Amino acid sequence: MIKIENLYFNFSNHFNLTIERLEIKEGEIFVIIGPNGAGKSTLLNIIALFEKPKSGKIEILGKELSKLNNHDKLELRRKMAFIFPIPYLLSDTVYNNIYLPLKLRNIRDDNQVDKILNFFKIKHINNDHISLSQGEKQRVILARAFITNPRLILLDEPFSNLDKQYKEPLISDLYKIIKENKTTVIFVTQNQQEALALADTIAVMKDGKILQQGNPEEIFTKPASKEIADFIGIETIVEGIIIKKQDNLCFIKVQDKILEAISEYNED
Repeated sequence: MIKIENLYFNFSNHFNLTIERLEIKEGEIFVIIGPNGAGKSTLLNIIALFEKPKSGKIEILGKELSKLNNHDKLELRRKMAFIFPIPYLLSDTVYNNIYLPLKLRNIRDDNQVDKILNFFKIKHINNDHISLSQGEKQRVILARAFITNPRLILLDEPFSNLDKQYKEPLISDLYKIIKENKTTVIFVTQNQQEALALADTIAVMKDGKILQQGNPEEIFTKPASKEIADFIGIETIVEGIIIKKQDNLCFIKVQDKILEAISEYNED
């Protein structure tokens, strides 16, 4: 679905984004976590064609971006949907907000709109104006994003302003429609619980670089560095020296004690 090689982006000489290699499979929910200023949203904006990198190769849906003309980029962009942290809606009814992407494509499909309204449990407010709760607004935004059955959905901290009571059922519905439609999703967040609820694969970013990538269990049980361990909330970190390894068992000297730990560490 997406291949990135040697990507470099510089912003006002204060921030460098450097991605040596990144691959995202079709149908995968790829979650990027990291602190503020890590470069998560910048990477998402580059994939969405909002920003242009200084160098590097980006391939999306088999198309290399540097070789596309404006028309080809528009066609590619129409196969994506982007959801911002703030739910931007037209001053109109819920129905017309959701129908908008179809209207822009000269498609009339009331059945599809009704289906997506029912799925996101907002059929009862379809004629309402947008004076809605935050949870309802976010459901309208997600419904509008899925109305065209996009191949790729990009989510930039979409739940950051939602209370827990709205967030959990919405994430559950989102996961269900992603898997039913086999949609590829890139989701950036600082919230580890959101990442665990959705991710097939997690990448940890800091200072414009991906520090570790793997499935959720690997990231949260085997952090590759102290930086990652600090970010995901591992509180007990001690320094030690591996003095012996036997199969997958390591013997680690910590001060005057010997600890035993299961590890894939290879001393060779």
